[in-house]
Amino acid sequence: LSYYSLTGPDAETPLPGRMKTVYDIVRKEKLKAVFGEKDYPASTLERLKADLGVEICTLDPIEGGPLSPGHYEEAMRNNLESIIRCLAGN
Repeated sequence: LSYYSLTGPDAETPLPGRMKTVYDIVRKEKLKAVFGEKDYPASTLERLKADLGVEICTLDPIEGGPLSPGHYEEAMRNNLESIIRCLAGN
């Protein structure tokens, strides 16, 4: 499992050169899925999907919402379901 970020401190815009690197990684590794945070601009992820044919899956970084065990548990369950669904190709 590897992680590569498109962005720096400003999560709204990919850093210069990062998109090309992601394209190269996806092609080289023959990746079937790319994960993004739920608040990340959909247009960038949709461009990856259109250009590379990868599944786009969304994860919740759990940075907001109520500070309760129930919220955290629900968000983590949703993230796990998203990972399983995405990697299974559904």
